[in-house]
Amino acid sequence: MSDVIEIRNCVIRYACPNDWDGLEITQNVAVRHCSSCKRDVHLCRTETELHQAMIDDQCVAIKVHDASKDQETTLLGDITLGCILPGR
Repeated sequence: MSDVIEIRNCVIRYACPNDWDGLEITQNVAVRHCSSCKRDVHLCRTETELHQAMIDDQCVAIKVHDASKDQETTLLGDITLGCILPGR
């Protein structure tokens, strides 16, 4: 089973240029700290985690499929509510 979350029709308020592996490690393995914007970034592995992070206005890291490169990549940023999450 893939860790890629299918989302559609999202507005990305801020797409972070940083890389997940380059963020500061915290005590929580699913949270890293960005020294550029001074915010925590929450790794969302499920649609439920992503939905809750959007409600809580958190910066997120999600695996997405980059069709232009035909590979998975990790997107970091601030995603607004209004996304269509399958099954919701």
